[in-house]
Amino acid sequence: MDEKTIWGIHGGKTGDAESLMLQKKVMAIGWKDFGSFSGLETRDDFKEKYAEIFPGKSIQHIATSAGQQFRFVHEVQIGDLVVFPTKRSRQVHIGEITGEYQYQPGVDANYPNHRAVQWLKSFPRTSFSQRSLYEMGAALSLFQIKKHSDEIRALLE
Repeated sequence: MDEKTIWGIHGGKTGDAESLMLQKKVMAIGWKDFGSFSGLETRDDFKEKYAEIFPGKSIQHIATSAGQQFRFVHEVQIGDLVVFPTKRSRQVHIGEITGEYQYQPGVDANYPNHRAVQWLKSFPRTSFSQRSLYEMGAALSLFQIKKHSDEIRALLE
């Protein structure tokens, strides 16, 4: 298997985006008050708009949030893999990203930012090492999986 980038995505703090992602075959992130990410080309563009919409946030908070938004639009690529650990079913879903960024507030107003995904396989959490699960448990909504990518690739083969 080629070395595709592997991204991790979370479905909200309480798992409220899980059914959206699995039923609509997307990876989705929120920031509903931000509006569309379209037209923003650089990290600085995202930071400036974030600071306007969410005044009073720390420089670090702005950089972290805007960085996730930037990566979702500009670094995630069609053909990359995505790992989605669910809270409710305690499954880990692995898919391939099949679409460009789309702003879809009519599908789910709380999670309007989408990328199409073809879900390939699902595994119980017990299929993964504890260290891999820690990496998947990152505090961010969108993150890159690097340390345990070989474990994920092996499960797909």
